[in-house]
Amino acid sequence: MRRLWSSSLLVALATLVGCAGGPAPPGGDEAPADTGLEPTAVLATNVGSVADLALAGDTVYALIGSPDALSLIAVPMAGGPATTLTTGIEGARSLAGFGNSCAYPDQSTGDAYLATPGQGTELISKGFSGEVGPWIASEGQVFFYARPSDGVIASVGLSASGGGGDEPTAPPQLLKPLGTAGDPELLAAGEEHVYFAQDNRSVLARLPVGGTDETPEAVTTTLGTLTDVDATGSRYIAAGTGGVRIGEVSLTSRGDVVAVALAGEGLGYATRDAVYGVAEGTSVAEVANGEGISHLVGGEGVLVFADDTGGGRIALVDLTPPSEEPG
Repeated sequence: MRRLWSSSLLVALATLVGCAGGPAPPGGDEAPADTGLEPTAVLATNVGSVADLALAGDTVYALIGSPDALSLIAVPMAGGPATTLTTGIEGARSLAGFGNSCAYPDQSTGDAYLATPGQGTELISKGFSGEVGPWIASEGQVFFYARPSDGVIASVGLSASGGGGDEPTAPPQLLKPLGTAGDPELLAAGEEHVYFAQDNRSVLARLPVGGTDETPEAVTTTLGTLTDVDATGSRYIAAGTGGVRIGEVSLTSRGDVVAVALAGEGLGYATRDAVYGVAEGTSVAEVANGEGISHLVGGEGVLVFADDTGGGRIALVDLTPPSEEPG
């Protein structure tokens, strides 16, 4: 069960953004990146270009390769070699974690599939084959996707596998069109809303997950051209050329943020050369450096990022504050 941030923590975040070691407050000068901060662990190198990351259970999933020839790999968080789960994926822009599995779209068929290490892949778009666009998301056992033909965002409840554990499986149930958006991208789903960029990434909007054929609600147009969105529970974080905000709280006005992630009760965001993170009760701080950082994903107390170091690297940062030694 995910814990929710209290309003006092959000206020504390707004106050702490300008503390030493973190990025400058809105309108202030931005400190240059410290080039000497190594990640806590390097999970994989020489993976090539990363198109997206997802964290599910104790596994990091990465979509790698060129847009017309992508592969999905699984990288254990505890260390060990990466495993290729499937190849030949076309046009996918996003991944979605389910339990210990990962869903991905394939634009060559307009379908969505679920991949599980050691179990292969299975079709999950039964009943709506050919409708799944490149942007997908998940929350619990619910799969969200956007139809490229008309901008409809829909949700599908996935049934639990019979006798095989807690992994979701086909056939999906309860297909529901939530509403129609203008060229939706960057889908991210929470318990109450699915968030997305629309109208050429100029508007952050949302639809209620329990609605049917609703009109999207504009959340903000103040972030410029949106670059990334993440959501979980009742929270969301979004970045654009106009800054970063978590809910109604502005974290920074810097316009070079390429990725954001929620990490349990913490969060992170990344520029091309640095990752910034915050855990509960701490200030925003620079936590790792990289070269050509492109993607960021969060789990309970951790951030995982992809960059160009070492021929394509996937690395982990532990946000857990060090425990104090007993006096």
